[in-house]
Amino acid sequence: MKKPNVKILTYVIPLGIMLAVFLYALAVKPFSTDGKFCWIYEGTGVCCPSCGLTRAVYLLAHGDFERAFYYHALFTVGFIPSTLILTAMGINYAHGNKIAVLRYKWLYFYLCLVVIFAFTVYRNFAKGIL
Repeated sequence: MKKPNVKILTYVIPLGIMLAVFLYALAVKPFSTDGKFCWIYEGTGVCCPSCGLTRAVYLLAHGDFERAFYYHALFTVGFIPSTLILTAMGINYAHGNKIAVLRYKWLYFYLCLVVIFAFTVYRNFAKGIL
């Protein structure tokens, strides 16, 4: 009897979580659209990297790309490529192929962190907070 492939779960679980969040966003409207519910923003006046994320997911799930981009540009631009990369890696691994879909995973991870940090700093400078 063949053993179940556990490594495939490293691709399936994140995709499942992304799908669950997307489906949840279809069903539930964010509790505020004026940005006055973030305790970090309220306490410090500084936008954190996730400010506007809930609204962006909700709007993206409902097809309003323009407003989703307004609330959180980085998520809107990064969601589709990340989903495609995870899907391609999972399919590639499940079929036993050794094609390098994303050869430098750690470089991609650190690049994402740098982009998130730069986006957060830029957004706060643009609002005149920093």
